Amino acid sequence: MLRRHLTARMREINEEVARYPRPIARCDVQLSKLLEERARVYQQLNLAAEVGDPPPPGATDAHWVQRLEDYLAKLEPCGDDDIEMVLRARLLKSVTQVRE
Repeated sequence: MLRRHLTARMREINEEVARYPRPIARCDVQLSKLLEERARVYQQLNLAAEVGDPPPPGATDAHWVQRLEDYLAKLEPCGDDDIEMVLRARLLKSVTQVRE
């Protein structure tokens, strides 16, 4: 779910950047923030791809869980994206439960 959200967020940011007014773009703080957020989301998607797909339901893959924990440790703050924060919290809780 986090990957799907990040992918959708990337599309939203790209659309917003594409529609951004051109005359003031280089000196606009809002555009800079959008570009920084796009770079952060892109990096998180690349790191998520390295984790790979989860094991089938009911199966546990210790190597995959370790890759997931490594990914979670590398996550940058998500700023004001409430959905992403909720998904991250759910993912962290799930990993904790798997380790117990």
